[in-house]
Amino acid sequence: MKKKDALLSVYLNCQCICECEVMDDFNPDDDLWNICECAYSNYQKEILNGKKKYSRYVADVISFNLPIASRKIIDWKFHSRNISAVHELLNNRIDLVKKYFIKPSFSVDDMNAIMVEFNLTDDYLEKEFAVSDEMEYECASFVSALTHHVSLGDFNNDQLQTICDFVNKNGLFVSPVTPYQMYSFFQCLLDDPLVTADTRKVSMFLSCLRNEHLIVHNWQKIIGEHCLLKSLANGVFISQSGLSSSLNLFKKQSVSSESMYVTFAKSLLSMQ
Repeated sequence: MKKKDALLSVYLNCQCICECEVMDDFNPDDDLWNICECAYSNYQKEILNGKKKYSRYVADVISFNLPIASRKIIDWKFHSRNISAVHELLNNRIDLVKKYFIKPSFSVDDMNAIMVEFNLTDDYLEKEFAVSDEMEYECASFVSALTHHVSLGDFNNDQLQTICDFVNKNGLFVSPVTPYQMYSFFQCLLDDPLVTADTRKVSMFLSCLRNEHLIVHNWQKIIGEHCLLKSLANGVFISQSGLSSSLNLFKKQSVSSESMYVTFAKSLLSMQ
């Protein structure tokens, strides 16, 4: 069996197991913590108090956490993103692994701290252990298989939180949004559309993201085709032409507030 076919078989088998045992029991809010806590516990048992090869420790942590209890592709994509991040952390930042995983306990605050350092500091170049090329290929192929679809753009966790803070503070949507909702929006995998409080503001916000190359050029077309936004005024999905018209209206009527969205988009770009 070819490696690509084997990977697809593993993915489908994992999905079947999840569907049979627990239907849609996946909680995105706990996902990163579950993976990190597993990595910490196994490090304590197998590395600090055992003689397991580090490369095997990493491979086992990743493979153990691959399947999730969900039938939704958005959950699998969100999970694969976390898996990929932890895999890179364990493989490339052994300095951080040692710093946090040798502690007698591991908390959510520790998880947040290690991810902040992982995202904002330089990679650890002096690798004391080497993860096998086969494991690198399998993990990359698994993530690639789950993420091959149309999307508006990709943002890291800090950017998603910053986007939520901005749109919620400025009332762009009828209800406050979460990072998971915004992730689903940009990945075109929303279960329910976001309802705009003011489509002109939302259009301007997205246009500024596009100007900084944070989202794709044809964002209006993709949003319209995937029914990602709905208007509070008339309760219908917002089309490509509707977004274009709303953007033109904003530029004519709200020139003074345009700089707020421009400044935000530039600050968001600096977080990459």
